[in-house]
Amino acid sequence: MGVMFPELFREISLGPVRLKNRIAMAPMGTGGLTLDDGSLSQRCIDYYLERARGGTGLIISGCTRSENRVERIPIHIPPGPEALASYAELAEGVHSHGARIFVQLTAGFGRVLGGRMIPGMGSPVSASATPAFWKPEVVTRALETAEVEEIARSFGRSARILARAGIDGIHLHGHEGYLFDQFATAFWNQRTDRYGGSLENRLRLATEAIAAIKDAAGPNFPVIFQIGLKHYITAAGNGSAKGILPGHEADEAGRDLEEGLAALKLLEAAGADAFHVDAGCYESWYWAHPPGYQPRGCMLEMARRAKETVSVPVIAVGRLDDPQVAERALAEGMADMISLGRALLADPSWPLKVREGAVEEIRPCIGCQYCLLRMMRDGKPLSCAVNPLVGRERLYPVEPARISRRITVIGGGVAGMEAARVARLRGHEVSLYEKTEALGGHLKAAAAPDFKVDLKRLVDWYRNQLQALGVRVHLNRPADPALVAESSPEAVVMATGSRPLLPEIPGLDPRRMVSCIEVLAGRREVGRRVVVLGGGLVGCETALWLARDGKEVTIVEALEKIDLGIFKANEMMLLEMLEAEGVRIIAGASVAEATPEGELLLSGREEGRKLSCDDLIVAIGLEPVRELYEDLERTVPEFYNLGDSFSPQKVKEAIWSAFFAARTMGDR
Repeated sequence: MGVMFPELFREISLGPVRLKNRIAMAPMGTGGLTLDDGSLSQRCIDYYLERARGGTGLIISGCTRSENRVERIPIHIPPGPEALASYAELAEGVHSHGARIFVQLTAGFGRVLGGRMIPGMGSPVSASATPAFWKPEVVTRALETAEVEEIARSFGRSARILARAGIDGIHLHGHEGYLFDQFATAFWNQRTDRYGGSLENRLRLATEAIAAIKDAAGPNFPVIFQIGLKHYITAAGNGSAKGILPGHEADEAGRDLEEGLAALKLLEAAGADAFHVDAGCYESWYWAHPPGYQPRGCMLEMARRAKETVSVPVIAVGRLDDPQVAERALAEGMADMISLGRALLADPSWPLKVREGAVEEIRPCIGCQYCLLRMMRDGKPLSCAVNPLVGRERLYPVEPARISRRITVIGGGVAGMEAARVARLRGHEVSLYEKTEALGGHLKAAAAPDFKVDLKRLVDWYRNQLQALGVRVHLNRPADPALVAESSPEAVVMATGSRPLLPEIPGLDPRRMVSCIEVLAGRREVGRRVVVLGGGLVGCETALWLARDGKEVTIVEALEKIDLGIFKANEMMLLEMLEAEGVRIIAGASVAEATPEGELLLSGREEGRKLSCDDLIVAIGLEPVRELYEDLERTVPEFYNLGDSFSPQKVKEAIWSAFFAARTMGDR
């Protein structure tokens, strides 16, 4: 039987480096997994080796600084001589799996330095004096010419060490509005020395870095340059910019496509051996880090234009985790390789499963970008919402139980399914009882909008896994103490989920109030004019879905400002889409009562304001369903309360709590 996706598994060369397939692991930060001296921890090495073991042809490491003297900050320390041993171990391990390893080097943060790092270090540096992204009241310091020259030379020092360690090549971090990009873009670069002015001058830092690498590591040491061909930003006044949504037109304030293609030619002439092509910057972060709201293959057009322009290989990015989309991109000549980032966090064996035709076994990325939120906002080590083993592959293996136990799981939401999956993997006899006709819990309703299809893919994956593992699933079986006693379990997992909170609003006809879950699940039709009470993530996504269906939507949120608690790129895109769809947002207010005429009367900052609507959709939170708790907690020898029935939580918390409970379940 032949390979189902032949284009993905053809060999290709990047310079002299031969790759066994056309799948690259995109560079992703490894927050918390590197050491203070710039070397890699064992956790970091294990993390990369797991992806190499999973069949990826090219591993590209997360960003590492080339120097730490000009822009001195306490993270991403350059790989000095003391780091050589760890990089050598990484290279040897990756090579043992038939893969190749490139290390991503960055010139620095510049104006996008995190706001938490600015105090205490003075002004961030950049190509020119410009507002810092996270703290616009802070103006960056323009680098001196000698400092720019020092940054360029530093790439040679790093490359020499990495080449000695056995690393196969360098990946330059030239995109997303970081320091390379700030120099290359006229919007941020107003210099008058040889690093400013013409496009050739603005690219000089990048071309000198390439030359320094080739001089230090040899002319055949390959360099991939990552570049955003278009920034998708428009001027917003006072030197600031805002993003341009997909399908929307506005004057480009940053790099336009024509200049991006011209930059490719100059960089190829300077010695770049391949290009990693994407789009966007911090002001349009949803391009550089596309959320689930972006379609799959959202930047393939960028790759196609690049491939028409240069003769070296082009690597495409942008939600290419659907094997059919990735295969078609290669078959139609839109790119020479595809890169996967978050998809390889969710399932490091994506390539092997695709090669074997076991696509339904791939655990899907759900586009939440918790991986980035965890590192960038919370300062925690890299991990993944749906795969708790990311970055801790050796620490928490799922091992066979010492003794097989009878385990009953009550509830078929995501926590119940994960607990059943892991317990069964360990060899326990598992029975799962779900009161409705299908597994999935609230994810069934949450997956209704087309931009939430990845949640449906996750539910489907769990269903397939439970069936393949032999978990006994009983649908339409509400659990009660008698049923539990009948199954004689040695351990019970209560994952009974949650129900929507519905407020009491004086004067409001109860028939006009409905939970967002009922609406998303299709169990309740609503009128043309709707008010969504609650501006959290669920409320905003429900509002967007209804607005796209032609409804007139107003969101009423009690907090003074919408705070979705999600990664910034996801939040930016969702709020901009709501604005584009004409959704009104009233913050700092709540619904106090309904007038005799049927209008909603607001309180808070909008005291006395009236809203006319046909239906009020409530998205103010959930409460646990715990009716069985006391009966089971007292009578079952080993009892776990997980997921929403413990406390309403997000997908990540539900999966993680179930995973860590199940990996030791039955060992008492």
